[in-house]
Amino acid sequence: MTFFYTNRIWHAWCKCSGVDYKRLKEFSHSLAIDEVITLGASTPTGITQQEARERLLSYGQNIVPDKEGSSLAVLFIGQFKSPFIYILLIAAILSLYLGHIADSIFIFGILVLNAIIGTIQEFSAQKSAEALKNLTQQRITTFRDNAPTLVDSANIVPGDVILIDSGVKLPADGRLIQSNSLRIDESLLTGESVNVDKSSEKICEKDALVAERKNMVFAGTMVSKGRATVLVTATGLNSELGSIAKYVLQENEIKTPLLLRMEKFTIRLAFLLGILICSIGAVLAMRGDPLSEVLLLAVAMGVGAIPEGLPVAMTVALSLAARRMAKRNVIVRQLSSVEALGSCTYIGTDKTGTLTKNKLSAENWVTKDGQHIVVGTQTEDKNILNLYIVAGLANEAIKTSEGIKGDTVDVALMHAIDDNQGLNDLFSKAKEIAKIPYESHAGYSASLHSLNGKYYICVKGAPEKFTSLKSNHILQKNLKSMTSSGNKVIALALSVSNEHVDLNVENVLDVEVVGLVGLIDPPRGDAKEAVKKAKIAGIKIAMITGDHPRTSFAIASKLEIAESFNQVCTGPELKTLGPSEFDEVVGHHTVFARVEPGQKYLIAKSLISQGHFLAITGDGANDAPALKVAHVGVAMGKSGTDLAKETSQLIITDDKFSSIIAGIEEGRVAYSNIRKVIYLLMSTGAAEIILFTLCVFFKTPMPLTAVQILWLNLVTNGIQDVALAFEPKEGDELTVPPRRPKERIFNCLMIKRVALSSVVVATVAFLLFINLLKSGMSLIDAQNNILLLLVLFENIMVGNARSERSSGLKNILRNPLLIYGTILAQAVHILAMHWRPMGDFLQVSPVDFETWFKYLFLASSVFIVIELQKMIEKKRKLN
Repeated sequence: MTFFYTNRIWHAWCKCSGVDYKRLKEFSHSLAIDEVITLGASTPTGITQQEARERLLSYGQNIVPDKEGSSLAVLFIGQFKSPFIYILLIAAILSLYLGHIADSIFIFGILVLNAIIGTIQEFSAQKSAEALKNLTQQRITTFRDNAPTLVDSANIVPGDVILIDSGVKLPADGRLIQSNSLRIDESLLTGESVNVDKSSEKICEKDALVAERKNMVFAGTMVSKGRATVLVTATGLNSELGSIAKYVLQENEIKTPLLLRMEKFTIRLAFLLGILICSIGAVLAMRGDPLSEVLLLAVAMGVGAIPEGLPVAMTVALSLAARRMAKRNVIVRQLSSVEALGSCTYIGTDKTGTLTKNKLSAENWVTKDGQHIVVGTQTEDKNILNLYIVAGLANEAIKTSEGIKGDTVDVALMHAIDDNQGLNDLFSKAKEIAKIPYESHAGYSASLHSLNGKYYICVKGAPEKFTSLKSNHILQKNLKSMTSSGNKVIALALSVSNEHVDLNVENVLDVEVVGLVGLIDPPRGDAKEAVKKAKIAGIKIAMITGDHPRTSFAIASKLEIAESFNQVCTGPELKTLGPSEFDEVVGHHTVFARVEPGQKYLIAKSLISQGHFLAITGDGANDAPALKVAHVGVAMGKSGTDLAKETSQLIITDDKFSSIIAGIEEGRVAYSNIRKVIYLLMSTGAAEIILFTLCVFFKTPMPLTAVQILWLNLVTNGIQDVALAFEPKEGDELTVPPRRPKERIFNCLMIKRVALSSVVVATVAFLLFINLLKSGMSLIDAQNNILLLLVLFENIMVGNARSERSSGLKNILRNPLLIYGTILAQAVHILAMHWRPMGDFLQVSPVDFETWFKYLFLASSVFIVIELQKMIEKKRKLN
C-alpha cells in the first residue's frame, strides 16, 4: 500500500498531538492502516530514536513483571504461619516460664525441624521451576530514524514499526501494515491449535474477539510462516499478554483445602483442650493441690494432648508425596498443593497441549467417490493414489535431521504419508516446474510437476475455492460431516496431462477435486483413560478453551467429557449473562469454547463459589488467570509458557494429562497419611485427658507425672507418627469419591474412632491403676506400670491407624519403617527403665517379662475393638 504522507509532516504532527494510546490499543483492528498510523503518531517507516526514548519514559519498558522467587529466609519464616504452630509456640513459652527447659527445647526443636524440612522442599521445587523458564532476551528489527535497527524487545514502544518473519516470537501487540503469506501460531494465547492466517488488508468488527482479529498480531505468539511489517499498538502490561499477567500479579486469597481444614481443626482443638485442662486444673486447685503443681500438670497435659508431632509428620508426608510425584513427572512448587490436588472435586482443563498434542494430524481422508481410507494405506486404487500424490507434491514441508519442518498443514500431510515407501520413491522422481505459494487471501497453493513423462497440476486449499466440488454431492455431504465434527477441512485437486501446461491463477481452481482431508489436533494417547480414571475417582471435568466450539466438542466427545453439543457454552454467550445466570450456566456445561482469559478467570471463580475444590490445568498464557485463582494450578512443563509455569503450584514435566491423575492419587495418599497421623496423635492425647479426668472424678492420685506425660509423647509419637507418614498407597485411592469440600479433617468417622480408642485405653489404664494401688503398690511403682502400659497401647494403636477402611493386619510388611519405628519406640522406653540416670529422672524401673507380656495383652484390646468396629462399618455400608 502507498501512503501519501512525508516523514516531515508525520513528525510535526507527532510533536503537537502525541499517541492516542487508548484508541490505538482498543480499535486498531477495526480501522484502516492510515488511521492506525495516525493514532500511533508514527510513519510507515517508524519513529525517531529521540521519540522512542521519550515514549519509553512515558509508557515504560515492554516487559511483563515476574514475581521473584522467595529467599531461603522468607520460605523458612513462612513455615511458621499456621494457627497450629502458634499453639505449640505458646506451649513452649509456658514450659520455659515454669522452668521446664527440656520440654521447651523439645517443642522448639520440633518446630525448627518442621520448618527446615518444608523450606528445603519448597526451595528445591522453586529451583526446579526456574530451570524450566526461558530466560533469553530477544532482539527485534525495528525502524528508527528511517533505518532498520536491532532493538531489545524490552525497549519496543507504541508507534514503533517492526519487521517479523518465520520463527519470530512477537514482542508486543501490533496492527499489520504490510503482510506476505503470514501465519501465526496463537495457541498459547487463544487455545487454537491451527495456525491463523493474517492479512494487513482485513478490517474487523469493533467487537471482534481476540481470536477473530485477523489483521492483528499479539505478544507471545509465534510466526510460523511468512513475513510482515507491524505497527506496535500495545506493550508490556497493556498488551493482551500483559492483561493476562495483571490477573496473575494480584495476590491470591484462595487457600488450599488442607490449610482450610487444619485452621478449623486447630481452632476447635485449642478451644476444647482449653476448657478440659482448665476444668481439671480448677478441680485440683479446689482439692487443695499446690498451685505450682497444678500449673505444671496443666501445661504437661496440654503438651501431651496437643499433637506437637503433627507439623513434622504432616511436612514429611507432603514431602514424600512430592518426591513420589516428581518420579511421576510432577514438580511440586508448594507443599500444601500436594494435598490440594488430591482433594480436588473439579478439574477445569485447557484443550490444546493438555488434552491434545498441540500438533495437527491428517486423520480423515475421503476420495471423490466417497471412500474413507486409513492413512498411509498401500493401495493400487487410482482415486486413493491421486489423493496421496496431491498431498505429497502440493506440499512445502521439508525433511530435516530434526524431522519434518514447515507449515502445520503441510507437516501433517507429510507425516501421514511419509511411511509409504512406494510414495516416497514416486515423489523423488517428480520434478517441480512451477508453483503458486499459499497466500491467505487466495486460500490455496498449487504446484506443477513432471513425472514419468506426464505433467501434474496439484492444488491444495479451502473447499469453497473449488468450482468442481460444488457438483460432487458425495464430497459435499462428507464436507458437512467433517466440518461439524470439528475438522479443519482442505480440498485436494489434480489434473494430469500428457502435454506441457502452464500454471496460472486462472486455471488452477477449475482442476477436479480428488478428495478431502480433515485435520484435527488429536487427543493425547493417554488422555481418554486419564479422564475415565478421574470420573471413577468422582472428579468432574470440564474443558475450558479459546478454540472453536465445534473443534472443542469434537475432542470433548472423543474423551467422553461431553455427550451432546448442548453441553458446549461459548464466550460470547457468557458475556450476555448476569451473575446468577452465569453460575447456573457454568454449573451445567462441560465445554467452554471461544472464551477469553478474563472469562476463564470468572469461570474458575464461579466454580469455587459453588463449593468445588478446583484444579485448573493449562499451558498457555491465556490459562494464567484461572491457574492463579484456583485452589491448585497445574501448568505444562514442556509446552507451557513462562507465565503459566510462574502462576501454577504444580508443573507437569511430560505434559501428559495422565500425570495429573497420578498426582491426584499421590495427593490422596498424602492426605490419607496425614489423617492417620492425626488419628494416632489425637487418640493418645484424648486417652490421656480421659484418664486424668477419671482420676479427678474418683479422687485418686494422678497416674502420671508431668515429666512422664512428656516422655510418653516423645518416645512414642515422636518416632511412630513420622514412620506412619511413610505409609504407601493402599491401592483404592482412585476408586472412591473426593472428600466433600465442607468435610472436616476431624470428621465423624475419626471422632468415632478416636472416642472409641481413647475410652478403651483410658478405661483399661484407670482400672489397672486402681487395682495396683489397692494391691498395696506404691504410687511411684503404679505410675511406672501405667506408663509402660500406655507406651504399649500407643505401639499397638499404630496398627489401627494404618488404614481407615481395611484391617491393620493387611499387607503388614508394606511399610518396614513403621515396624522398625514401633520396635524402636518400645526399645527406647525399656532402655530408659534399665538405665539408672534416665530411670531416676523419669521415676521408672524395670519390670519382669511376665508383667510386660500381660500389659502387651491388655494393650491389644484396643486393636481388637477397632478391628471389630471396622468390620461393623463395612457390613453396614454393604447393607
